[in-house]
Amino acid sequence: MAEQPSRLAIALTLHQAWWEDNDMWDGYALYLDEDTAKEHAARDYIAYEYCCNGNCDDEGTDEHAALPELTWSEEYGRWHLLADGVATNVQVSTATVYRTATEREIRQQDALHAAEKAERANRPQRSLTEAFADIAAARASA
Repeated sequence: MAEQPSRLAIALTLHQAWWEDNDMWDGYALYLDEDTAKEHAARDYIAYEYCCNGNCDDEGTDEHAALPELTWSEEYGRWHLLADGVATNVQVSTATVYRTATEREIRQQDALHAAEKAERANRPQRSLTEAFADIAAARASA
């Protein structure tokens, strides 16, 4: 009998801060917490863009620079940093680290898949044509 391939389980989910198209940025890092990743990415962005010529205050920003309002926008599963509503290319995304699943986790996964399959089998079965007809009828009556 052929050996079964290893099955994987999630070991850890990390939050990766990065700046698209900027290899010189020091803010590229991995964090365990999404909020921490966003906070540090925003701080590193300000330090990179607005701290210049050695005129930095204790917060790491140029004392003479007008700092933008920073906000985060979620799009396509990533957080994008905006400065005064304009994209900065600084992003925070998730990165999942996998490991080999234990026998117990494999049994749990198998039991969950079997329960989901049984639940789907017990649902009333309809063709797509019937489903679309019901949707069209509901829209027509609304």
